[in-house]
Amino acid sequence: MIRRPPRSTLSSSSAASDVYKRQVFGSFLIQYLSVEPSMSHSASFFTTTAFVFVYLKKIYKNNQAGLAWFILFGLLGGLMCSIRYQNIFWFILPLILFINEIRLNRFDFNRFGKYALAFLFVFVGFSPTIIASLVRYGVPFFTQQAALVSEVKFSIIEMLFSFRHGLFTATPIILFSMFGFIKRSYKQDELLIVLCFLLVFFVSALFNSTIGDWWAGDSFGARRFANLFLILVLGFSYLMLYLKKAAVPIKTIAYMLIGFLILFNMIYLFTYNFALISRSDAVSYLEIIKSFLSFFRG
Repeated sequence: MIRRPPRSTLSSSSAASDVYKRQVFGSFLIQYLSVEPSMSHSASFFTTTAFVFVYLKKIYKNNQAGLAWFILFGLLGGLMCSIRYQNIFWFILPLILFINEIRLNRFDFNRFGKYALAFLFVFVGFSPTIIASLVRYGVPFFTQQAALVSEVKFSIIEMLFSFRHGLFTATPIILFSMFGFIKRSYKQDELLIVLCFLLVFFVSALFNSTIGDWWAGDSFGARRFANLFLILVLGFSYLMLYLKKAAVPIKTIAYMLIGFLILFNMIYLFTYNFALISRSDAVSYLEIIKSFLSFFRG
């Protein structure tokens, strides 16, 4: 299922698999899918992907969507929020597209009732978290990050570009995804959905930057963006679509650079897991390479 979004763009199952492999092996998600799968980040990635897939493929622009799909959509929404509270920002996507449906007069009372039922099942999906929090902490909502957000301070530049687990510096392959979205925005019939994805990314990034330890402690890369990995994969699939039609020199340079960034991420992964570099402090590219080479020199 998680291959479906890029597959709908590339019209090929193998091409969609290649996109996922390149993004996973070239990013922080490889750590949380293989080395530390027990952490919530991989589950967050899966539930947000399922949530978006059910909405865009089974509900949006489908006036004949059955009640079961709306119920599943609501349950997935509650479940993804119970895994990580900030996943609530994913509701921006269906909310804007819902308003657009009304604007285009593609709405009726029956469909409104289905959306209302989906909204009810969001709370059903989230209720186990409320119950568990009440039993254990005596409050309906509890997160250890709450104390870290007590003083709102935006550190978005550092969080995106710092060598201390910055999103674009620790995972530079993601820059290709952003370029893919820029190219896709020229396609008029998909502009609104592309803008919704970018808005979800921006709002989530803004929220993550307010957390006191915006670098996420001893994180491998910017792990708090795992819930947005679908956006990065879609952007990368848009780029692959563009490269299929690009001139041979551009295509060759791009593929070589992507291959280099995947290789570098594997080196970063190795030095991180063997404690050859600091897990919480800022680490430059040169330090990573030096630590890797020193390990083999003995």
